[in-house]
Amino acid sequence: MHERSQRGRWLAAIMGAVLLAASCAPTTGTRPSGQSPSAGEAPAATTPSRTLRIAFQGFEEPKSGVINYGGVSAFDPLEHFLVFHASLTTYDPKGQLIPRLAEKVPTIQDGDWKTLPDGTMDVTWKLKPSAKWQDGKPLRAEDFVFGLDVLRDPEVPVSRPAWLSLVSTAEAVDSQTLVIHWKQQSFLAGGLGGADIPAIPVHILSDLYQTGDKHAFVNSTFWTTDFIGLGPYKLAQWQRGSFIEGLAFDGFVLGKPKIERILLTYIGDVNAIVGSILSGDMDMVPMGARFDATQLMAVQNGWGPDGGMTMLVPFGVRTVWLQFRDPNAPWVRDIRIRRAMAHSTDRQGMSDALQYGMTTPADTFLLAEDSGYPAVERAGLARYPYDVDRARQLMAEAGWTLGGDRMLRDAAGQPLTVDLSATGQGSNLEEIQTVSDQWRGVGFQASPVPLPPQAGDLDEKKNTVKGGFVWPWTPSPFAPQNLSSGQIPTDRTAWKGANYSGYNNAAYDEMYRRFTTTLDTAPRQQVQAEIMAHIADEVPLIPIYYYGNGVIARKGLSGPAMISPYQTSSLWNLHTWTWQS
Repeated sequence: MHERSQRGRWLAAIMGAVLLAASCAPTTGTRPSGQSPSAGEAPAATTPSRTLRIAFQGFEEPKSGVINYGGVSAFDPLEHFLVFHASLTTYDPKGQLIPRLAEKVPTIQDGDWKTLPDGTMDVTWKLKPSAKWQDGKPLRAEDFVFGLDVLRDPEVPVSRPAWLSLVSTAEAVDSQTLVIHWKQQSFLAGGLGGADIPAIPVHILSDLYQTGDKHAFVNSTFWTTDFIGLGPYKLAQWQRGSFIEGLAFDGFVLGKPKIERILLTYIGDVNAIVGSILSGDMDMVPMGARFDATQLMAVQNGWGPDGGMTMLVPFGVRTVWLQFRDPNAPWVRDIRIRRAMAHSTDRQGMSDALQYGMTTPADTFLLAEDSGYPAVERAGLARYPYDVDRARQLMAEAGWTLGGDRMLRDAAGQPLTVDLSATGQGSNLEEIQTVSDQWRGVGFQASPVPLPPQAGDLDEKKNTVKGGFVWPWTPSPFAPQNLSSGQIPTDRTAWKGANYSGYNNAAYDEMYRRFTTTLDTAPRQQVQAEIMAHIADEVPLIPIYYYGNGVIARKGLSGPAMISPYQTSSLWNLHTWTWQS
């Protein structure tokens, strides 16, 4: 395909650049005892087998602090959070919650999650008695109450999670028992991994916070060079613009990490990271480094078959969000047209060309590894394999026929015109060009219409395209909100909201309501399966392929593996990693 040859040329160019960088890169040596590293230089590993060098792009270095409470769903904050701090729960690779600081995940059956007659809930969390801060002080329930107070403070600049408005109060019943009072029923009460209510050390920050000087509180060195957390590694030093050094915390609640020392190193761009991996200066690239398939292929080709582990970890679905705001749009009026569009999309070809075959076409919006996926399979999914003849048959049934110019036209002779838009970055332009080409091959008058990523009115443009907007569907515990009517962006919401399609369907809203208020996991997964079946039947969205970020680990490093799409961090189990001889 044209796309494969184009990306092949890009890969060749990247390989040339990174191999040159690798040939010029300095090797990691051993510094004489007592000699300090120069400014901006990462300290040399005097015991290489006990040091893990992890590469990030330069812009992923934390700006406001080591962690960002309330905003730990993005890659780089979450990677850092799970290294230096910890939460009540975390997600295993199948997307199931497991306890970390908590003794267990609360359940209705065990009685620590109670629904009350007035529609509110009380959820009790028991903390592990062994949990302690990196200065040796015990973790206390009061630290979570304090964390909630800070998270709610409008003068503290943090990203506020979706569940915050649903919580009324938090109460420390005793030093090991935390009770969260919820205003209404929501499955979010059962834990959200890194987005749980955060712990902030009362013994370190309470006095400063109580002075009322929020500027001093926000700018405290606690958040940067003096950070004290609950995670597997203690912050040893932070050389701005270069690296953060972490040392194994022997009091970590899950046991002392097996690798004594880590360096999180910030490198100018992805090509330089590839060069540092190939030269041997870096050992590992996590999801947070945001490698795409092209950079992953560069490392694979440079290493050969015995260099180490490379894998593309999927965390979302590239998707065409069909626009439903115009009730007169042909695809809004007739479901057969939407299904024909789906049949006109060569998912496998796009995956092979744009992702080098590292991922697979998508028929739904859950990953096969997700614990809820079997319920989706049992519910049954409408599938739309690439089939030009079937697409044209559906269009003929809908009253559209091919004209002499090979364009589909209605009874009045008008073509079916559809724009496909995306922001002009990454592989977005290739995707809208490819889908447009495929749809034109069936007879749609499809055109790629890039959106400038820096446009001041970008949010409005994304939501008012004249056809389809190509953008990811990112799995999360509350991803079904993406098509709920309450998430439709408008000028009144400053065009903020997850429902880019403007899809408004009462049946879907009712399923979403049941999804959010069903507290037990298995019944909620069944509702989620109904939602996925509805999307497949009604086709407001067209999934293309699963996409992800590259993860790279040098030979001998054991530990990096697949992860939950709900927790896009390779470092969630860093304390278990080992160097093999």
